[in-house]
Amino acid sequence: MPRASYAHAAVIAAPAIDVWRRLQDPETWRTIGGIDEIWDPATEDDNLAGFRWKATAGARRITGTARVTERANPPRMVLALSTSEMTGTLVADLEAGAGATRLDITLSFASRGMVASLFFPLISTVLGEGLVRQVDEFAASF
Repeated sequence: MPRASYAHAAVIAAPAIDVWRRLQDPETWRTIGGIDEIWDPATEDDNLAGFRWKATAGARRITGTARVTERANPPRMVLALSTSEMTGTLVADLEAGAGATRLDITLSFASRGMVASLFFPLISTVLGEGLVRQVDEFAASF
């Protein structure tokens, strides 16, 4: 089955703990992940545990779930993404610096089944092109 991975980094003029706190807000992932809608967020000990989401890729509407599978407060958070047609991860790595934080976002995904494979090039292109803008917009929001 087809697979793809995209990554982008941005420097944020804020301490790592402030960036980490924003990563616990499901709406942050709507911005970073190119997601249109988020609902049913879940938390554990004041940290994000997961949510359901919808996104658009071309003319296709995609509905899925995101579940936090790894958390190191900070510097790392991993969301496992799942839809009926695709699976993947969205990883946020933070590196604290002098008065700023480097945020590295990596989006990796693969299709499930033959039908999803047919649409994979379109979906991959849309997700890859959007990631740079989305991460930069998140960084500029601080």
